[in-house]
Amino acid sequence: MSNTLLHPNGALASGPEYEVRVRYVARPPAPWTWTIHIEGHPEPAYVSPDRHRSAEEAWEAGRTALMRLVQR
Repeated sequence: MSNTLLHPNGALASGPEYEVRVRYVARPPAPWTWTIHIEGHPEPAYVSPDRHRSAEEAWEAGRTALMRLVQR
């Protein structure tokens, strides 16, 4: 799955750019995880505490976490 930059509700227009990455990291039944990265930083700013059954499920969970982080 390709990396996609997110700008929730334009809230990040003047701040750093965040990126949600979804990866296949384990064997089924829950092999997918996500991380949130800040542009220019090699290490993730936030790592999924859970594994997910599909890439789509992981993507939605990562997007939800990013929305919560930028609303702080």
